[in-house]
Amino acid sequence: MTHALIVDDSQQIIEDLRDRLDSLGHSYDNAMSQLEALDLFSRNTYSYILLDLEIPFIYGKPSRIQNGKNTLESIRKSERGSSIPVIVITSHGLDSHKLVTEVMRCGGADDFMGKPFPNIGETLEQKIMDVLKQYPGKEEVVPLSEKVETEAVNGVKLLLEARDGKEYWILNSSPPKLLYKASAGKRAKVMRVIYDFQHLDLIPHDYFLSQCGWKDHEYFLKDEQGNYNAMRGPMKNHLSEINKALGADWKIERGGIRIR
Repeated sequence: MTHALIVDDSQQIIEDLRDRLDSLGHSYDNAMSQLEALDLFSRNTYSYILLDLEIPFIYGKPSRIQNGKNTLESIRKSERGSSIPVIVITSHGLDSHKLVTEVMRCGGADDFMGKPFPNIGETLEQKIMDVLKQYPGKEEVVPLSEKVETEAVNGVKLLLEARDGKEYWILNSSPPKLLYKASAGKRAKVMRVIYDFQHLDLIPHDYFLSQCGWKDHEYFLKDEQGNYNAMRGPMKNHLSEINKALGADWKIERGGIRIR
């Protein structure tokens, strides 16, 4: 299966890219910051990467071109990253000849595409197919979601298993606690993020926002000063219900969700 990593901090662009990749029959993960992109890249195998240059280091912080360059550099310096096609994407206001030359020749990008993406002529879909031809064998990789999810390794606290034809989240406690996946609603998205990033002690809030496809108001509530407050809102309620169902003691903090 052809599996992509999308890196962009705009939910609208991510939805556009998802639609295009769905049409190609490609699966994908998405990240909305440099930190999240490098974390996903370190734990997964990808056929190609679509990288927005102007991204924040952490979601919610200022977006900078240098963060995108640093992400590309880190990927290229890794052993696996030297053989993965990377298409850099950015707004038309930034696609100067100097910048294109820098990321193509010096940064190691394989191609460059401006936003908004054209629907005729030299399309993003065509560029994707072209770069994949330059890297034989990259069309078939196994994304994280297709790996055997019942394999327990040291430190795993949360499992996803099929029992009697139904999927359950299982907290590896004594005795084990189960949560029927289909009954979880929006909580199922939260559980998926916790499962995928449970190697972290603290899962940043921006990971939940990007992976669940939520906007700030769907996750936080504003405080008296009009700022979104991580300590109140829908996410706090979701986590409370999950803790009750699984007997867990995961906590919401200003920086993220602490699971250990």
